[in-house]
This record gives sequence, structure tokens and C-alpha cells, in this order.
Amino acid sequence: MEVAVEVKENFHEVPEAEVSEFENFVENTSGLAVVQVMISLMIAIIIGLGVVYPVMKDVIAQTNATGTEAMILSFLTTIFVAGLMYTIIAAYF
Repeated sequence: MEVAVEVKENFHEVPEAEVSEFENFVENTSGLAVVQVMISLMIAIIIGLGVVYPVMKDVIAQTNATGTEAMILSFLTTIFVAGLMYTIIAAYF
């Protein structure tokens, strides 16, 4: 006597592991770009405002420039630091 065997296959989808919002943000290309910009901004601010700007201001203060010359030299200092920050951001971005 043969016994009929019924095979039941119960297939169901396994839910994927939950991923945190931070991991989604970092995995996303826009999230990675934001992180890169923030790191490059931090480096630019430390180098530009912490080192270059005070040194250039001190050099300008030691010159005998007055009036318009001193004003133009102070603008050049600001433009130089802004250019330095832009260059560092462009290199990391």
C-alpha cells in the first residue's frame, strides 16, 4: 500500500534588515557629497582663518600703509582667504 505524501511549500519573503536613516544618508551620493563638503570646509576654515589670515594681517600691520593702501591690502587678505577656501573645497568636492 502506497501512502501519498503531500509536500507543502510555504515560501514567504524574508523582511530585509532595517537600515538606519544615517546609513541611508551616507550611502546616498548626495549624503556623501555633504559629508565631503563639511570636512573640506572645516579644513579650509582651520587653515584659512586660523593660520593664513592672522599672518597676513600681521604683515600688513608691519607695513607703513595708511588710508586707501591699508584698505586695499585688507581687501586682498580677505579675497586671498576666500580663494584659499574655495580651492580646498573644490579639491575635496
